[in-house]
Amino acid sequence: MLVEFSISNFRSIKELQSINFIASPLKKGKDVLLEENLIATKEDFKLLKSLGLYGANGSGKSNIVKGLMNFFIIVRDVMSQEATVLESKIEPFYFDDTSKDKPTFFQIQFILEDKMYRYGFEANQKEIISEWLFGPAKQNDTFYFTRNKEEGLKINTTYFKEAAGLEKNLSNTNLFLNVVNALNGSIAKKIKFYFQSSFAISMGVSDIGFRKFSLEMLSNEHSKKQVINFLNTADVGIENIFELESSLEEHEIRNESNNETSKFKPLIGTRSNFDSSDKVIGSTDYLFDVIESEGTKKLFNYAGALLNALQFGKIFVVDEFDARLHTNLTKRIIKMFNSEKINKLGAQILFVTHDTNLLKNDLLRRDQIYFAEKDLKGRTSYFSLYDFKGVRNDASFEKEYVTGTYGAIPFLGDFNELFESDETN
Repeated sequence: MLVEFSISNFRSIKELQSINFIASPLKKGKDVLLEENLIATKEDFKLLKSLGLYGANGSGKSNIVKGLMNFFIIVRDVMSQEATVLESKIEPFYFDDTSKDKPTFFQIQFILEDKMYRYGFEANQKEIISEWLFGPAKQNDTFYFTRNKEEGLKINTTYFKEAAGLEKNLSNTNLFLNVVNALNGSIAKKIKFYFQSSFAISMGVSDIGFRKFSLEMLSNEHSKKQVINFLNTADVGIENIFELESSLEEHEIRNESNNETSKFKPLIGTRSNFDSSDKVIGSTDYLFDVIESEGTKKLFNYAGALLNALQFGKIFVVDEFDARLHTNLTKRIIKMFNSEKINKLGAQILFVTHDTNLLKNDLLRRDQIYFAEKDLKGRTSYFSLYDFKGVRNDASFEKEYVTGTYGAIPFLGDFNELFESDETN
């Protein structure tokens, strides 16, 4: 389960910023508390099942998602690609002349097998500057290892004995977590596997990066039925969907988040045929990606990762959540994550959206609503609705947000002025 992700000196994020899933101590009484939206832990806090991030266009909302994605890519690829991945995934703050010479900071806190860990590193585009892992001890968390330029690598052999003697395998362009994992350290392996298997992250409108999860579910009749039922519960009306395995031709589909293309075998959908009396007289197979709407294709791409997260207690992170999906559908997805009946294993969703219809006090608590705002110097900050004093849990969050009470909205000029000069000429 995700507890907190923190980052600094990344794209529009200059100072340290965090997205925190720890539930705040909301007051009881007549206010709506939505206790079902919380996950019980063995720590002295509960976690949020869902968290939505709002803000104006260009405020830096997407950068927290991109930062989380780049963090995992670096952990995954830096051992094999070394300096190449750092050069492409470390993106210092844009808008001053000093940040480019400073490292980017990443840190994640998470609960794994009922134990809380804190792992992070600092890196520039050439090398790892520092790295640390803190884990459970008898009382408070303690360091398992720390590493920096001044003091070198320190290992706590009481709690992280698997790393003893591995210092000689470390390089400036690799992470020590990867070294210990590669040499069969049990804790490192467990953490690395958690990073690789427990997060599904999408940056783009098309969500083509999620499609592999849905395609995997089509290979099994039970999971395939789940995908089709999910689509039809969303009022899609599809009878069957499958890959055309016999085809030698592959379709290229562009990923709108990075402009790269992925190749897939043709995806075939099946729908009923009707006669003039609206009676079913058969069915027709068709090319899914040619005939279906962009919204239906996005919903299919979501299906596998979303169902997998809910079934196995994983973390679903998505930018542009509301793009091409009806607001009733996005609301229903949030309700699935908040549901005690459906979400039994502590799955979580972090979604970036402009859909103010989700700002309802019977859907989200105040601590489940975050905002992104960029100042005049181009620096993004993130803050929670819980940070505002005097806001009741049963307030009209949507109305107060769109009228500017919480900030994080665009300050629009008079668009009519754009055309007035033309009229006078």
